[in-house]
Amino acid sequence: RIKDQKLFLDDISTYSLGGSLHMNGSYATADPANPQMDFNLGLKNISVQETFRHFAIVEKFAPITEKVIGDFSGNIKLAGLLDGQMKPRLETMNGTGDLSTSVLRLTNVNTLNQLAGILKMDQLKDLEIAATKFNVQFLDGVMDLKPFDFKALGINMNLGGQTSLDQRIGYLLNMKIPRSMMGGAANNVLDDLVARA
Repeated sequence: RIKDQKLFLDDISTYSLGGSLHMNGSYATADPANPQMDFNLGLKNISVQETFRHFAIVEKFAPITEKVIGDFSGNIKLAGLLDGQMKPRLETMNGTGDLSTSVLRLTNVNTLNQLAGILKMDQLKDLEIAATKFNVQFLDGVMDLKPFDFKALGINMNLGGQTSLDQRIGYLLNMKIPRSMMGGAANNVLDDLVARA
């Protein structure tokens, strides 16, 4: 539908990125130099890696997804401005997403590799995460990942934080690791810390 220099897309469905996509939204050209988009997306069984390859917003805000194998589903509401090539101006994007995942596998993630070295837990280098749910918010060039609980290696974990377009990141990962899972060197460090306390 077209009305008042605005194109409305109603109940558009397609198969893409390994799953299905349902879309409602609008594209407005009242200001031709700053066209506006406002979309609600319903996603089902979408490939994480395919999404990384095809959407700049995912590449910029969640570069770790390049190394994630699995699918996600949910709903995303996103609004903002487009540039002259019809690409989103990421600094103007605002919206929210409620997402759920299949079992995810993370391999060769630098942060996890370093953590594995410190804790002497090689199993962190190839991590399988149980299906989980989480919420993200986009506001003025910042992606805010609301803290959420998940389980990997039988360990209860919680992750939350932010990524911004100016390359600043800040995340907090809480893990309840049984000492029996940690290597001898890591346990020696803990023993020393306990003795000092």
